[in-house]
Amino acid sequence: MVGFNYNAKLWQQLWPPLIKNVIDACIHHEAKLVFFDNVYAIGGNNVNHITENSPISPTSKKGEVRTIVNKLILDSIEKRNLHAIIARSADFFGSIKNNSILMNTVYDNLAKGKKAQWFCNAKVIHSVR
Repeated sequence: MVGFNYNAKLWQQLWPPLIKNVIDACIHHEAKLVFFDNVYAIGGNNVNHITENSPISPTSKKGEVRTIVNKLILDSIEKRNLHAIIARSADFFGSIKNNSILMNTVYDNLAKGKKAQWFCNAKVIHSVR
């Protein structure tokens, strides 16, 4: 898991090269990439009901960076045989982790050497609200 300080200029500098390196490493080692993303690239009222077809319409500098990152991943899936998914969530984690489903069911379990849990049917298109 990687995170950078909450600063748009820093994100513009650091996220694209990091993702390019992660993509290259995944392709080289035939590893699958699961990219946990936020909803910044979706933007505006489009975040009220997110689906796989939600328009990419960033309304902030950070959203523009996430759009670039998403495009790098999606282009690599299409053109470079990267095996990846982008999982979006508006759920935040960190110092408020006790109130976060993502922290409690995924990261905390992984930190304990347990399997991550996610409560959904992976064969059904859905949106978690």
